[in-house]
Amino acid sequence: MRKEDDFVIGIDEAGMGPVFGPLVVAGAAILTESVEKLSVLGVKDSKKFGGGARSLLRREEVRRSAEPYIMKSFSVVIEPDEIRSGLLYPLHITAVRRILEELNWRESSVVYIDRLGGTAREKFLSRLGFWHRDFIYEKKADQKYPAVSMASLIAKTERDCRVSGLCRDLGEEYISGYANSATEGLLRRYFDKHGKLPPGTRRSYAWAPITEMIRAGG
Repeated sequence: MRKEDDFVIGIDEAGMGPVFGPLVVAGAAILTESVEKLSVLGVKDSKKFGGGARSLLRREEVRRSAEPYIMKSFSVVIEPDEIRSGLLYPLHITAVRRILEELNWRESSVVYIDRLGGTAREKFLSRLGFWHRDFIYEKKADQKYPAVSMASLIAKTERDCRVSGLCRDLGEEYISGYANSATEGLLRRYFDKHGKLPPGTRRSYAWAPITEMIRAGG
């Protein structure tokens, strides 16, 4: 990364809410002159691509088409067994800190970060431990700023890949991992066969099917 290049950084995550699979936090350093090209290529908030197998392919296609405009990207994968009650936000902030260091944030012109739940800007920056002269920390930043949309896409495609691998290892079709009937079905099929929850389950999440299976010996 050349010091004379004017670039911005976008940071976002994928997998904060699911009960299955990892949390992935990603950052992308984009040359300022290339930011608008991302929108032309179809880069947008990863959630806007929808769900299902077709959306997985489309997200991957758009990410690949945008790669020439990414100076550098870096992702942190937080595995399901690392996630405990009360630890998710601290883990997320630690990941953001690491990403900023990897992307040489001190040389960037602007840093865009999608807001972490209801955490106010001052509290987030205090926990982060350092400040950028132009830290833009906003709700729905992934819909407003192309650099964050790119980070969202990187995080989501990485999570898709990890979840697909988990499902494949279990002999199952891909699921999103959110608390829905498809995820419950996967968990119950594995539990009925093995008497325990499958690898990749976030056991600390207070979701009725998980709680029930843990109490039953899982």
